[in-house]
Amino acid sequence: GRGKINGSAQWVGFMGGGHNLSSCATADCDKRGKGFFVISLVDGSILWSYTLQNDTNMSNALPGSTAMVDTDNDGYIDRVYIGDLGGTMWRFKFCSYWSGPSCNTANWTGGRLFSGTAGAVYSIPPVAKDAKGNFWVFWGTGDKVDVTGTTAQNKFYAVKDADAAAPRVLADLINITSSTYADSDTRKGWHVTLTGTGEKVLGDSAVFGGVVYFTSFTPDAGGASICSSGGTGLLYG
Repeated sequence: GRGKINGSAQWVGFMGGGHNLSSCATADCDKRGKGFFVISLVDGSILWSYTLQNDTNMSNALPGSTAMVDTDNDGYIDRVYIGDLGGTMWRFKFCSYWSGPSCNTANWTGGRLFSGTAGAVYSIPPVAKDAKGNFWVFWGTGDKVDVTGTTAQNKFYAVKDADAAAPRVLADLINITSSTYADSDTRKGWHVTLTGTGEKVLGDSAVFGGVVYFTSFTPDAGGASICSSGGTGLLYG
């Protein structure tokens, strides 16, 4: 995407640290994958990074692709979202139209939009704007390394990004697995629990015409071999 540094345009790449199943619950751990990087497409140099060294909450790897957003329609990416293998959604903020020409990499910030406790996020989280001007981020969880696994109970999330000081948690969201959601200025979003045994979201979701669409896969019960077992695919809206 096109970023802005000191008032000038620069083409950059946004990427997570990569895949690593090891979690950093302790200081002595495998730190690979626990990071986010902004890379110059001119010479490949790392312009900015946000890693476990900056934030001890980044204890899981970030293997997925990013969602890049131009929130103020000035032609420059000013916000990026990416999930990690612990179910957390990260948000990084860059120079916007309102930042002024002196804004540079020293002004860029990172942190958690949503603090998860379970589920792996590999997909690109689409971002949409509602009628009140609120930005919403959507994503589902599902382990692509263990497609036939049946132990994790995955979810699909919709979280309102209101620039809150603290990250949202599951208790902040309305559970609409068997009900509906009515928005208000005080509500933070919703979630759906996938009820199939081992049901998981393995692909990207999409928002169009006021509807968010996502697919899920539920492996056959008792499928011991990934080569021989089947499953059920569903499309949600």
